[in-house]
Formats: sequence, C-alpha cells, structure tokens
Amino acid sequence: MGDQYMVGDSSGWNSQGTDYKSWASTIQFYVNDVIFFNYNPQIHDVMQVSKGDYEECIAGNPLAWYKSGSDTVQFFASGNFYFICSYPGMCPSGQKVEINVLSRNTTDNPTPMTPPLSTLAPPHVHPYYWGLLRPSSSAERSRGLKHKFIVRQFLGLSRRFGGDVCRELLN
Repeated sequence: MGDQYMVGDSSGWNSQGTDYKSWASTIQFYVNDVIFFNYNPQIHDVMQVSKGDYEECIAGNPLAWYKSGSDTVQFFASGNFYFICSYPGMCPSGQKVEINVLSRNTTDNPTPMTPPLSTLAPPHVHPYYWGLLRPSSSAERSRGLKHKFIVRQFLGLSRRFGGDVCRELLN
C-alpha cells in the first residue's frame, strides 16, 4: 500500500467551502496510494465519473458509487480519476475532486483500453448498482471488459464475504 490521504484533510468531504482542487494540487499521488472520503451519508455521497461528467457535474452515469460515509479508494494504475458528490447543488458548489495519479515506474502505466474502475481496488459497490455503472466510451463497452469488471467486482465481494463459497460459484 502507498501513502494514505483524507480527501479535504480534517474538513473531510463536505460542502463547507473546502477547495478540493487546491487540496489535490498540493499532493503528488502515486500508484498504490489510498484516498479516504469521510462524510455524512445522509447529505453526501461520492461518485467516480468520467472527465466530461466531472466538468459538467453530471451524476447520471457513475463509474462507481460510494455511500457509506467512510469510503476508501486505492489506485492501482496511473491516470486521472474524477469524483463528485451527486446530491443537488453540491458538485456545482465545488464538492468535486480530480486526482492525478502518477507512476512510480514505467511498469505501472495503464493500458488505454482499461476502464477507470478496473484500475481501482475493488470498490464497495453493491451488486444492485452494477446496472448503473455505464462505461463512457465505445471501447469500454466491449463485452470482454464488462465481464472482466463484473468478475473483479464479484471477486472483491468474495474476499469480503468468505472467498471459498464465492470461488466455488466461479468454477
């Protein structure tokens, strides 16, 4: 595991005037680093979105949706990752953050066809929300990548809920 960072430092993930762009610009993020989102789940959430949805504050096509109030994301590849709060008015008022993750060496670079979610540690996404996860490009819509994503999600849940039972279902 790399370095660990609380998004927004002691302020956490909220709409109380934290400048997340400035916060992220002071940190050099690397592959294997971990970010934590700490917030009140009754009035906030965290969505990983595409760059376009981040810029326009569109929450309709999340790549991942976190709602526990205490969420962890580990980066397994370099690239830009975009997170917003989907509650009305929060993203436009600045509750969004872009994380630029750098490689420590050249072997950490992601392949261009890899969907952003597959480069993260298994997110805590309930199977109900799998249908809500919509890749943003035609390359990411390919059948193989979708199945690869679902298998990774299933294996992540397998680790959380007793791997032997879930592993049997995959064989």
